[in-house]
Amino acid sequence: MAVPWREPATNHLLSTIETRAAIEAAGLVIETCHDDTATALAWFSQLATAGPPPGLNLGLVLGADLPVVAGNLGRNLREGRARILTLIARRSP
Repeated sequence: MAVPWREPATNHLLSTIETRAAIEAAGLVIETCHDDTATALAWFSQLATAGPPPGLNLGLVLGADLPVVAGNLGRNLREGRARILTLIARRSP
């Protein structure tokens, strides 16, 4: 799998530039945009060595698929095929 999602029909990844353009085309103004890929890579590294943290975690949402999904996304982040972006946008006045 190229991305964490299993079905090609749900695979709609955009580049950073395309993502920003789509958000702005929807009438939103981007106030901040931060690439959090390095933070995500550190998290995936910790997940690989220690496993998911106890208590509330992503494993509760993904269930038994967490190792596969996390492995796919982690690999794609390491290979530069995916990025983690944090954006804050507001409606245009």
